[in-house]
Amino acid sequence: MVQQHSHETHADADARRDPVCGMQVMPQTARFSARHAGKDYYFCSARCEEKFAAAPDSYLGDRPAPAPMPAGTQYTCPMHPEIVTDGPDDCPICGMA
Repeated sequence: MVQQHSHETHADADARRDPVCGMQVMPQTARFSARHAGKDYYFCSARCEEKFAAAPDSYLGDRPAPAPMPAGTQYTCPMHPEIVTDGPDDCPICGMA
């Protein structure tokens, strides 16, 4: 009998989304964080942390839906321009949205 199981780590389950840029951040290794209204938030960079600290409520709650993009629009990662997708998605290299 062959038993299959996954050796997946819980890393993805532990990841949090930076409320400013949307990048996935691991709380255990995050260098930047802030506490607001009794909740901890984690950031990918000092700049995202600064933006959040200046106006936290503007990054929390419901955001208006983005305007629809024209058909055929392609998206690229700002850090990895070789990554091109047909829709908005996280970069498979750095995780930026």
